[in-house]
This record gives sequence, structure tokens and C-alpha cells, in this order.
Amino acid sequence: MKKGIIAGVVILLLVAGGLFLFLDNLDAIVKRVIEKAGTAAVETPVTVGGVDIALSEGRAAIRGLAVQNPKGFSDDKAMKFGELMAQIDIKTQVVKKIRVASPVFLFEEKSGQTNFGVLKKTVSAKSKKPKKADESDKDDAAAKEIRIDRVEIENAQIRLVSDKLEKEEQVVMKKMVLTNLHGTSDQVAQQALNQITEKVVAYAARKLAQKKTGQVIEEKAGSGAKSLFDKVMGD
Repeated sequence: MKKGIIAGVVILLLVAGGLFLFLDNLDAIVKRVIEKAGTAAVETPVTVGGVDIALSEGRAAIRGLAVQNPKGFSDDKAMKFGELMAQIDIKTQVVKKIRVASPVFLFEEKSGQTNFGVLKKTVSAKSKKPKKADESDKDDAAAKEIRIDRVEIENAQIRLVSDKLEKEEQVVMKKMVLTNLHGTSDQVAQQALNQITEKVVAYAARKLAQKKTGQVIEEKAGSGAKSLFDKVMGD
């Protein structure tokens, strides 16, 4: 599963990478832009452990990117990315590809709402809201245009937590692809997180429904019936 985001995003790191190719203290600048743009997009803290950009090799890495759960849910992270690796075309300043391996997404349901549903609603609303003239970004770097051709997220681990499940369940989303992200750092953050949350919600909600149904079957008919259900559903 995956659907991360915010985050997932994801994404924001290389985003900045292409813009700041000729700036000093590049790693710190990219870290700041990712955290600022990500936090603005989801209205919950986005943090980055570290950034390592090697311009001579056309690559960049972002480590420890995380998106905090929205208010009303647990204090855990909604998205955690161990490392994001990016390939950058130095001449065109375009991020050709970002690869994310084994991120962890927490899909939490509480009182009929999900954390990813809240994040998706927030990001979608912001992406549709036009920026006012007096809200122009004073940070020239953050205002520059960014382009990311492709983001590949592989083997995303999704933790399913619900007040309707007896225990936490885990599923794996083998691959998620984001394409054609472009605009300012804020716009790219919104686009990436919107795609991630949308995909995660669709995948995780279906898996959660299956787990709930399987739990009911097991309670009524025993483990043998649940095993049969899992085979039919493809788990």
C-alpha cells in the first residue's frame, strides 16, 4: 500500500534539488524548503533528518522524511520515509526520477474518519485555492519552478489501525508511481502529497474493509472460514 505523502510525499527533496544547484549550503536549504512546503501543504509538521546532494554526480538523497499525524489521531507519524534517492539532470535542472524504498504509512481509522482522509482533504483544498497577490513568497529559491518527471515508491508497508479491529494489521503496497510534478516547491508538495494520499486511501481503505470482514467471519465461523476468505480476496 502506499499512498506516501505528504509525502510523501516525498518528493519535495528532489524538488528543491533541481532548483538550488548553484547555491551554497545547498543541503540545508533543501531541508528547509521541504519542511516548509510539506508542512504548509498538510498543516501538520513535516520533518527531514538530513539531505545529501552530490551535484557532480547528479544525485541527491533525503533521509528521515516524516509527516506527523493530523490532529484527532495518535501522536505517531502518518508517513515515514527512510531514504529517497533522486537522479538529477544538472543541465536542465530537472529531477528525472526519485526512488523510495520501503516507506511506512500509518492508515488510522477513528470514529469513522481516517488520518489519510483528513490529509487528503487538506491538501486537495489547498491545491484548489488560488494564491493571493499579497501572499507572494519572499524566498526566491522556494518560488522557482521545479519539475520532477517520475517518482517510484516500492514495497510501502501500510499499518492498518482501527477502533473496529481487535489488533493492528499490516499490508504491503508493491508499487506506487507519481508523474509530471511541476511548479513552485509549494505546488509540487501539494501535487505529490495529493497523489500519495489519494492512492493510499484507495488501497488501504479496501484492505481495511477486507480485514474487518475477515474478522467478523473468523468470529462467527472460526479460523478455517477466515483462511478461505483470505484466499478468495487474494491475500
